[in-house]
Amino acid sequence: MIHILKRNHRIFLVYFLFILILLIGVRFLLGKELNVFFTLMSGIVLFMYTIGALLMSEQYEEKHHGYAILSALPVNNLEITGAKFLLPLVSSFTLTLSLILLFSTFAAPAPDMVLVRSYFLLAASTGLLAAGLMYIGIFGIGYTKFVVVVLSLTTALGLVPMLVMRRNRGRMDEVIENLLAGIRGMDWLVLLPLLLLAYLGLMLLALQIRAHRDA
Repeated sequence: MIHILKRNHRIFLVYFLFILILLIGVRFLLGKELNVFFTLMSGIVLFMYTIGALLMSEQYEEKHHGYAILSALPVNNLEITGAKFLLPLVSSFTLTLSLILLFSTFAAPAPDMVLVRSYFLLAASTGLLAAGLMYIGIFGIGYTKFVVVVLSLTTALGLVPMLVMRRNRGRMDEVIENLLAGIRGMDWLVLLPLLLLAYLGLMLLALQIRAHRDA
């Protein structure tokens, strides 16, 4: 497993450092007051970091026939799959914690900071679950075919916000307030263990898919 982590950790680390340095720089260009747009974009970046680093890592594996090389090494499917799932988990958790600490330097009411922390945890959790599903897709149909599927789905999902806005025209303020209240009220002491169990379940499913393909 250590060999696999060494093969893939550089991409996650480089993206992590670039994003963290960029966000720290932007934060200290802002004033003391909490910036809503910066908060929103930071959560999106947190979500995209896990997915982007994963895709770049798997693109590297595809280009250099990484899985063929791994099959010739004394490692089993559990070690390969475990290492693949461990990197997004650790890096996403670390970036989330870094963002929470960074945003604690803003002056804001306690309820707003609760909302910010919950928003970041939601973004990280969604990105992590997406990463697990992506590994299942990559192991199942291969990187190239999976990217085609992802691009098609992304195009389709891009229509969802417009449909929601059109359907709720005239009451978007109410929709946004309800959404913020829902995020603020999330009980992460309960949700985080459930997230880890779901992620573990995705890893076990990915392990079964790899074993089936290698059989």
